[in-house]
Amino acid sequence: MPNHKTQHLPSRTVSMIQSTLTELTRENCILACALHRLADQDICRPDVMADLVALQRRLGQHIEREQAEVYAPLADIGQHHRDVANTLRIFSADTEARTRRVLDFFEQYATGRVRDGFADACASALTDLRERIRREETLLFPALAHVMQRS
Repeated sequence: MPNHKTQHLPSRTVSMIQSTLTELTRENCILACALHRLADQDICRPDVMADLVALQRRLGQHIEREQAEVYAPLADIGQHHRDVANTLRIFSADTEARTRRVLDFFEQYATGRVRDGFADACASALTDLRERIRREETLLFPALAHVMQRS
């Protein structure tokens, strides 16, 4: 059975995670704003397609970074902090589906295979991305900050 006593995190770990959360929060805003700017564009224009492909790449890198630098450490912390484990479980249930829909949008439109319905699909992807960000920044990041304050 996992130990549920409060475990102190090394100060270096706390500092690294705080810095990462600050950077990821800034990147969240940049990503959502970039997708919002594309929503009213003509997908047939080469510059719009190039921007969409670049945003897809940037979002993929962002998600990989979140996984490596936030979610994996949170899962480790959750082994010793039941509240973190519960928060991560609640967050993951909803967020995985939203993330998949956003990535599916990019897979469809950034390849040029689909062009019809771009504005509506982009609006839906933006809604999912914004909700994912909102939940991350109001549920997940504060839970992590709370654990770090206790350390």
